[in-house]
Amino acid sequence: MALLWLPVGLLVELAWRTRARSVAYVLLAGYGLIGIFPYGLTAPFEGRGGLSILAYPRLWLLLTMFIAALRCAWRTPAEVSR
Repeated sequence: MALLWLPVGLLVELAWRTRARSVAYVLLAGYGLIGIFPYGLTAPFEGRGGLSILAYPRLWLLLTMFIAALRCAWRTPAEVSR
């Protein structure tokens, strides 16, 4: 989690500059939830075949953050300079 603060901060700043405020909020929410998500809620899914993937909420939070980062990265440079 400590290694993510710099990339998340840079991506939030980029999203804020490109007026993609919703992306910035998604990134901040995902970063915040990584540390406080109650992992006891996902314990019943551990070792249940295909449902085992639901036992790793940090994976889903990081995937959400990655998709939000891609959305920011695909903006044109002209939009970033405004």
